[in-house]
Amino acid sequence: MDLGLKNKKALVTGASSGLGFAAASVLAKEGAELSIVSRSEERIQKAARSIVADSGAKVAALTADLRNAGDIEKLKETVGETDILVVSTGGPPGGSLDSFGPGEWKKQYEGLFESVLRLSSAFAPGMRRRGWGRMVYITSATILNPKLNMAFSNAIRAGIAGLAKSQALEWGKDGVTINCVAPGLFATDRLRELFEPMAREAGMELEEYLRKKGDALPVRRIGRPEEMGSLIAYLASELSGYMNGLVLPIDGGQHL
Repeated sequence: MDLGLKNKKALVTGASSGLGFAAASVLAKEGAELSIVSRSEERIQKAARSIVADSGAKVAALTADLRNAGDIEKLKETVGETDILVVSTGGPPGGSLDSFGPGEWKKQYEGLFESVLRLSSAFAPGMRRRGWGRMVYITSATILNPKLNMAFSNAIRAGIAGLAKSQALEWGKDGVTINCVAPGLFATDRLRELFEPMAREAGMELEEYLRKKGDALPVRRIGRPEEMGSLIAYLASELSGYMNGLVLPIDGGQHL
C-alpha cells in the first residue's frame, strides 16, 4: 500500500531512540525527506546513520532543546517548511502529586506541553497556507487511564490531547490534521528504566519482569516500537485525511 509519503518533508523530534526513532525509521522507508531532532549531537548522528543505512533516505540530523523557545526558532529557520510534524518528548519522572513542588511542575510543563505548542505554532502556518499538513503527538496511555505515581504524565499529557483537539477544530478546514497516539507498554529503553526498580523490588530479573508484564496483556506481549512507527506513518499519510483530533490508544488491549 502506497502511503503517498514519497518526497514529503517530515520533522520528527525526540528521534534519537525509542518511539520517536521508530516513527522516523518508518517514515524514511516510505520515502519521506526526513529531519530528526534530539538534544544530543552524538545520539542523533548515530540515529541518522542507522536510518540511512536501513532505508537509503535523505536524513538531516539536528540538535535542539525543545524547552528553549530560541532553539525552536532556530530549528524552524534551519528546516524551513515541513509537511509532517511528529512530536516525541522525553518521558517525565514518576511520582505522586506530593512529590514535586511548583518549580518541578513548571519545568515539566515547559518540557512537555510548551514544546508541543511552540513547535506546532511554528510549522502550522506553512501547512495551512499550502492546504496540507499532518501533526502527530506521541503522548501516553496514562491520559486515557491515569496511573498512580504518574502525576506529570497524567496531567500534562492530557493537556496536550486537549491542545490537539483545539487545533484540529481550527485547522482542519485548512487541510491540516492533528492526532495523538497514546502508547501503552513498548520495548524501549525508557520502559526498561521505569521497570528496573520495580523488578528489583519484586526480586526478579528485568527480562523476567518484562515478560510477566507482557503476559498480562490480552496480546500476551509488550509492543514493538516499529508497530507504533507504522501507525504514525499512516496518520502522517494521504490516507488518513478523515482522521482528525483523535487520541488513539495503541496498547495491546491493556485498557479494555
